[in-house]
Amino acid sequence: PVVNDTLKMKIVSPEYFIVSNRDIIKDERVRVFPNPATNHLWIDAPHLELEQLSLYDAYGQLVIHNQSLQRGRSQVLLSTLPSGIYLLKIQSPEGILTRRIVLESP
Repeated sequence: PVVNDTLKMKIVSPEYFIVSNRDIIKDERVRVFPNPATNHLWIDAPHLELEQLSLYDAYGQLVIHNQSLQRGRSQVLLSTLPSGIYLLKIQSPEGILTRRIVLESP
Protein backbone atom coordinates (compact mmCIF):
# COMPACT_ATOMS: atom_id res chain seq x y z
CA PRO A 1 0.00 0.00 0.00
CA VAL A 2 1.04 3.57 -0.68
CA VAL A 3 1.04 5.92 2.29
CA ASN A 4 0.89 9.63 1.63
CA ASP A 5 2.13 11.25 4.79
CA THR A 6 4.02 14.46 5.23
CA LEU A 7 6.66 14.95 7.88
CA LYS A 8 7.28 18.48 9.07
CA MET A 9 10.61 19.63 10.47
CA LYS A 10 11.24 22.64 12.66
CA ILE A 11 14.80 23.74 13.30
CA VAL A 12 14.93 24.71 16.97
CA SER A 13 18.64 25.49 16.99
CA PRO A 14 21.68 24.11 15.17
CA GLU A 15 21.70 21.24 17.71
CA TYR A 16 17.98 20.44 17.89
CA PHE A 17 15.19 19.80 15.45
CA ILE A 18 11.72 18.31 15.66
CA VAL A 19 10.33 15.96 13.02
CA SER A 20 6.62 15.27 13.16
CA ASN A 21 3.62 14.43 11.04
CA ARG A 22 1.65 17.03 13.02
CA ASP A 23 1.39 20.74 12.41
CA ILE A 24 3.53 23.20 14.31
CA ILE A 25 1.48 25.26 16.81
CA LYS A 26 1.77 29.00 16.25
CA ASP A 27 3.76 30.71 18.99
CA GLU A 28 1.00 33.18 19.91
CA ARG A 29 -1.34 30.33 20.97
CA VAL A 30 0.88 29.34 23.92
CA ARG A 31 2.80 31.46 26.46
CA VAL A 32 5.68 29.85 28.35
CA PHE A 33 7.10 31.92 31.21
CA PRO A 34 9.31 32.91 32.97
CA ASN A 35 12.24 32.22 30.70
CA PRO A 36 14.87 32.10 32.11
CA ALA A 37 13.20 30.11 34.89
CA THR A 38 14.33 29.11 38.38
CA ASN A 39 11.93 26.79 40.27
CA HIS A 40 8.92 26.54 37.99
CA LEU A 41 7.58 27.24 34.52
CA TRP A 42 4.05 28.31 33.58
CA ILE A 43 2.32 27.14 30.40
CA ASP A 44 -0.56 29.44 29.46
CA ALA A 45 -2.80 28.13 26.67
CA PRO A 46 -6.37 29.31 27.31
CA HIS A 47 -7.72 28.31 23.89
CA LEU A 48 -5.78 25.13 23.31
CA GLU A 49 -6.19 21.61 24.66
CA LEU A 50 -2.77 20.29 25.68
CA GLU A 51 -2.15 16.54 25.44
CA GLN A 52 1.34 16.20 26.83
CA LEU A 53 4.49 18.05 27.77
CA SER A 54 8.05 16.76 27.52
CA LEU A 55 11.23 18.45 28.72
CA TYR A 56 14.62 17.31 27.43
CA ASP A 57 18.06 18.23 28.77
CA ALA A 58 20.97 19.33 26.58
CA TYR A 59 21.90 15.67 26.00
CA GLY A 60 18.45 14.79 24.65
CA GLN A 61 17.43 12.87 27.77
CA LEU A 62 13.76 13.09 28.77
CA VAL A 63 13.71 14.68 32.25
CA ILE A 64 10.00 15.55 32.63
CA HIS A 65 6.96 13.97 31.00
CA ASN A 66 3.46 15.11 31.88
CA GLN A 67 0.23 13.85 30.34
CA SER A 68 -2.17 15.48 32.80
CA LEU A 69 -2.20 19.04 31.49
CA GLN A 70 -5.26 21.21 31.65
CA ARG A 71 -6.68 23.90 29.40
CA GLY A 72 -5.69 27.30 30.67
CA ARG A 73 -2.59 27.50 32.84
CA SER A 74 -0.35 24.66 34.02
CA GLN A 75 2.70 24.78 36.25
CA VAL A 76 5.80 22.66 35.71
CA LEU A 77 8.07 22.25 38.74
CA LEU A 78 11.76 22.49 37.87
CA SER A 79 13.34 22.69 41.33
CA THR A 80 14.92 19.21 41.12
CA LEU A 81 16.72 19.93 37.82
CA PRO A 82 20.21 21.40 37.48
CA SER A 83 20.79 24.74 35.77
CA GLY A 84 21.17 24.55 32.01
CA ILE A 85 19.46 24.66 28.62
CA TYR A 86 16.38 22.49 28.04
CA LEU A 87 14.03 21.80 25.15
CA LEU A 88 10.31 21.95 25.94
CA LYS A 89 7.94 20.06 23.64
CA ILE A 90 4.17 20.56 23.99
CA GLN A 91 1.71 18.43 22.03
CA SER A 92 -1.94 19.21 21.34
CA PRO A 93 -4.50 17.88 18.86
CA GLU A 94 -3.60 20.89 16.70
CA GLY A 95 0.13 20.19 16.57
CA ILE A 96 3.44 20.57 18.37
CA LEU A 97 5.19 23.55 19.95
CA THR A 98 8.85 23.57 20.96
CA ARG A 99 10.68 26.14 23.08
CA ARG A 100 14.22 26.54 24.36
CA ILE A 101 14.14 26.95 28.15
CA VAL A 102 16.97 28.35 30.26
CA LEU A 103 16.99 27.12 33.86
CA GLU A 104 19.01 29.22 36.30
CA SER A 105 19.95 28.64 39.94
CA PRO A 106 17.58 30.40 42.40
